[in-house]
Amino acid sequence: MGFFAGVVKELDRIEDREERRKEFMATLLEKRKTQVLPILLDRIKDNKEKVAEIKAKMKLAKGFGFSDEAAAVLDASGDLDTLLVRLKKLQEDPDKEINETAINVLSDAVVSRVPPEKVAAAMDYAFNKGFAENPSTDKIVDAIYANTAEEFQTALKPLAEAATYIRPSSPNIGFFNVNEMALTSMDTIKQGKVQKQMEKTLLPLLGGGYNRETDMVTWAQPEAAGIIIQNAVEYFKAQAMDPLIQKNDTDIYDEVFDKVKELKNREPDLFRIANDYPTFDITAAPEPIVVTEEQRKKGATELLMEESNNKFSIIDQEALN
Repeated sequence: MGFFAGVVKELDRIEDREERRKEFMATLLEKRKTQVLPILLDRIKDNKEKVAEIKAKMKLAKGFGFSDEAAAVLDASGDLDTLLVRLKKLQEDPDKEINETAINVLSDAVVSRVPPEKVAAAMDYAFNKGFAENPSTDKIVDAIYANTAEEFQTALKPLAEAATYIRPSSPNIGFFNVNEMALTSMDTIKQGKVQKQMEKTLLPLLGGGYNRETDMVTWAQPEAAGIIIQNAVEYFKAQAMDPLIQKNDTDIYDEVFDKVKELKNREPDLFRIANDYPTFDITAAPEPIVVTEEQRKKGATELLMEESNNKFSIIDQEALN
C-alpha cells in the first residue's frame, strides 16, 4: 500500500467515524424526543383542561350574576360548585325563578367578609393569572423535526414553560354555608301559605279566633292585626331570602312569635306594635316603666297638691282683679 492509499484509508476511517457519531447523535436526539415530548405534551394538555374548566366555571358564575371577585371567593371556599348545580336546576325548571337580588346580596356579602389580600389571591387562582399561553402548533412541529440538540432545546423552551406552569395556590377561605333556598324567588303561592301560617302562629297573641270549618281567622282588632301579619310576612321573606342565614320555616315562625310576644309585654297596644315596630326590633322598644305602690301613692298626692295649688292660684288672681 502506497502513501496516498494510506492517507485515503485514514480519511475514510475518519469520515466513517464522523458519520457514525452523527448517526449516534441523531439516534440519541430521537430517543430524547420520544422520552421528553409525550410527557410535556401530556402536561400541557392537563394544564389546558384545568384552565378551561375553571374558565368555564367563572363564566357560568358571572352569567348567573356573580361578580368576578365573588365567584373567585366562593370557588376558594368550596361553595361555588354546589351553588352552580342548584342554579342550573332552577334555570331548567319553568316553575322556578332565580332570585337575582339574593345573588347580588351574596356577592357583596362574601367579598366584604374576606380580607382584600385573600380576595386578590382567590382572583389569581380562579382566573389563572400568570398562565403561559399554550404554545403554537409550529413550536411543537419545530421540536418534533429538530435536527440538532440545539434546535431541539430552542423549540423545547416554550413547551417546557407551558408544561411546568404551576397555578397560584388557593387561599384558605372558610365555608360560607350558603342558604341555597334563598336563590329561589318566593312566588305568590308561597307567600299566601306563609301568610296563612303567620295568622295561625300569632292568633293567640293578637286576639284572633280560628274557624276550622272555614279555615278563616277573625280578629278583635282586624286593622292592627292585619298590619302586624303583613309585617310578619315581610320579616319571613327577609329572613328566608337572606343567602347567608340558615333558618328553616319553623325557625322563622317561632322567632316572629317570640318577638311579638316580647313586644306585647312591653307595649300592649296592637296599633303601636303594628305602626312603630314593623320589623319587630325589640331593641328599639322602650323598656316598660314599672311603678311601685309607693310611687303610685306619692304620684297621686303630688297630683292633688298640684291641683290644689292651681285652685288657690286662680282664687288669688280673681282677688287681684
